Amino acid sequence: MNLRNLPDDIIRLIIPYTYETQDKSLLQDIRHYVESRQKTLENYKKEFPEQNDAEDWFINNIFLYSNLEQASMHGYVDNFYNIFHRNPNLKTRTQVLDYVRRLEEKPVESQINIFWALLTCVERDFIFRGFHLFHL
Repeated sequence: MNLRNLPDDIIRLIIPYTYETQDKSLLQDIRHYVESRQKTLENYKKEFPEQNDAEDWFINNIFLYSNLEQASMHGYVDNFYNIFHRNPNLKTRTQVLDYVRRLEEKPVESQINIFWALLTCVERDFIFRGFHLFHL
């Protein structure tokens, strides 16, 4: 987006934020999100040459990991809810369930992006290193 297309009063509000130093852990998390998602998806694409299969396995395994390897048809475990409670707008289990239902209606790529963002670097690394374990 080009700032020149915005009104001057809006630009004056935005510019000061561009000079603020960002938290290093936040910046590291952003870099990790991008790199780990890309590398993990590449692994899935190698394993499952068709794009849809790779993404379907990827999101399936994120759900499986988050639910401590229990099928979601049996419900969700505390770990699953705890991950979604990282979203400050999801305070109750009912809110999480409603959100997950809406999330499952989105394209798989969107589901991956949203869920991957909720995971910590350690959790993403575990899925990256262990991706082959979930589909043996």
